[in-house]
Amino acid sequence: MRLLRAYALLLFPRAIVLSPQSNEDNSGGSLGPMGQRLAHEVHNFIKHRCDELGDPDPKVGRLSFIGHSAGSMIVRTALTSPVLRPYLPKLHAFVSLSSSHCGNVYVPSTLVAGGMWALQHLHQSTFMDELQLVDRDKHEDCFMYRRHFKYVVLVGSLQDSYVPMHTAQASIPKPAEVDRRVIADSYRDRAEVSRLGRR
Repeated sequence: MRLLRAYALLLFPRAIVLSPQSNEDNSGGSLGPMGQRLAHEVHNFIKHRCDELGDPDPKVGRLSFIGHSAGSMIVRTALTSPVLRPYLPKLHAFVSLSSSHCGNVYVPSTLVAGGMWALQHLHQSTFMDELQLVDRDKHEDCFMYRRHFKYVVLVGSLQDSYVPMHTAQASIPKPAEVDRRVIADSYRDRAEVSRLGRR
């Protein structure tokens, strides 16, 4: 992400860039607390480094986010925090790089799916449960199912075996089109919500 920060400053020399650190040592927990930590870090950064974002005029200042992998989901979670509510009219762009916006239900690689299963069961990772859409009894109550930008860019790679292209770009894969399970309905709805920015 340091390289991305350097590129952002080259392209936008007047930009003020935060490289958050609040979740560096807390990456195995739930998205909820990680989003709250990020929201507080962003709020404190704005307060001390770019207070013009506090101006209620939407034309004064813009706020954009770049996230990679789980970071994009943490950004989306942070934006639901009341701490960042005053800045929502300032949201400008969101660039997401290889992130599982719809969860990792349809992973084409059995090796990756097996590794995720092992992580989920051996480490009791709440985050992995949330990615698999199994953190609640009803799929519509799952954390990834719940969730303001002028521009949204979803980037994925066909070579990425951890985050399949369909979930990185919030599209519906063929297996989900024909799957009649409740989880497939949830996945299809989550893809539409991610693309259209609702909820």
